Amino acid sequence: MTSLYHLWHRAGLWRACLIISALSLTMAVFLPTASLKHLAPWLPGKAPPLLTPPKDTTHPHPPEGGGDTEGGKVAYLDPSQSVSDRAPLAGHVFPLPEGQWHPVLAAQTNDRAAFSFLALIRTDHGAVTGFITLQTNQNPVPAELVESLLTPCHDDRNYTNLNQEAPDMADCVYVANAVLEKGMVSNNPLIAEAVAHVQQLGFPLPPLMIVTGWRHISAAKNGLAQTATEDVLLSPLDRETHQMLAPPDVWSKETIAANPVAEEFINKILHWAPYWQKGLLQAFIDPKSIEFLPVEATRDPMAPQ
Repeated sequence: MTSLYHLWHRAGLWRACLIISALSLTMAVFLPTASLKHLAPWLPGKAPPLLTPPKDTTHPHPPEGGGDTEGGKVAYLDPSQSVSDRAPLAGHVFPLPEGQWHPVLAAQTNDRAAFSFLALIRTDHGAVTGFITLQTNQNPVPAELVESLLTPCHDDRNYTNLNQEAPDMADCVYVANAVLEKGMVSNNPLIAEAVAHVQQLGFPLPPLMIVTGWRHISAAKNGLAQTATEDVLLSPLDRETHQMLAPPDVWSKETIAANPVAEEFINKILHWAPYWQKGLLQAFIDPKSIEFLPVEATRDPMAPQ
């Protein structure tokens, strides 16, 4: 006890570290993050609510600006469960690429748009080969709430932009990079939370994935609009070693041609993207068409062999 007394008075740095550690532990207990509260629900503190996604929600190169922040609710799902072929969400049915997909997070916002959100992963011997986010509004919403949804489809940094427009519809698919190593693939807090939750579950995500993003807006009555998005993030991994096919800095549109292995992977996605877009649009118009989607639409470049 005497030695502890002398240590407290003489070791200033040790005393400061001990005080900071105690304060940090107290703050973590009474002001836990949403992820910490999920891992330790017995903590007395209340986690802060998730914010509503901004208007342009899931692009890896988000534009400036944001949206409403009235809050929402989130549910962490059991990754031992799996679905295949399709995923229902807010009265719609979204097709899924081949394989067993594990839902990891579901959420619903409380703003005027009332968006529903779902995140799923696909794995191979512990490695994440695919990460999907789905989002749609339960009811038609004012067009101004979703006017920037198509912004990602016109980004020159993308490998490709496939846009379809009609008097009562706009539909697009784009292929781009999604950098995860800095902790933010999107300015959508729901996606950020899903990525963090997947990592906390022990599933390693590569520092970079390739996203095939789908955006759809269709006109409804009285000037309202119905929207849907589905982003398929694929891991550019070697199937045997589960190592990245090329370093993260070679995957930009300008440098991809310098690495034949990386370029081949991108070309496979570019070949798959038009089939996937067609299948997504068909399924949104007629959910029964999911049963008849061709293999070219559902078999992505990282699908199980």
